[in-house]
Amino acid sequence: TCGLLYFLYQRTDFARLKEVFSHLKVFYYVVALMLCFTFQVVLSFRWKVICEAWNVKKKFSFFYKTYLMGFTFN
Repeated sequence: TCGLLYFLYQRTDFARLKEVFSHLKVFYYVVALMLCFTFQVVLSFRWKVICEAWNVKKKFSFFYKTYLMGFTFN
């Protein structure tokens, strides 16, 4: 992971990146973040429904935290 990050750091044009972010429309950025959050909530709810069909009764927060951990490590 560190090697990959170093490789990407070496190849990044930070002046171009700064230019791109300076033209970023905040509205679209916020919408994209909200869609990502909504997608994660929906997928966590899907796991809750699947597990309840297998008689595994847990709070939604358990499935949300578990999904985020799996998403992070995958």
